[in-house]
Amino acid sequence: MNLSIEDMVKDHLESHGYDGLFNADLECGCLLEDLMPCGEPELQECCAGYKHPADPDADYDFIIGPEKP
Repeated sequence: MNLSIEDMVKDHLESHGYDGLFNADLECGCLLEDLMPCGEPELQECCAGYKHPADPDADYDFIIGPEKP
């Protein structure tokens, strides 16, 4: 069975209890359910993270960050 890099990253994130990836420089994040939707993750900048609720007046539903909520 051949695993893609995306599959290997997803397996690692799941097995270590992470919710997805985030890139602080680009202010973006993605959940395991929709991992790497950009198709071109920044391999040196995307980090494992945890889901947090977004501020009520934000244009998005959640953020991914380095600390557990």
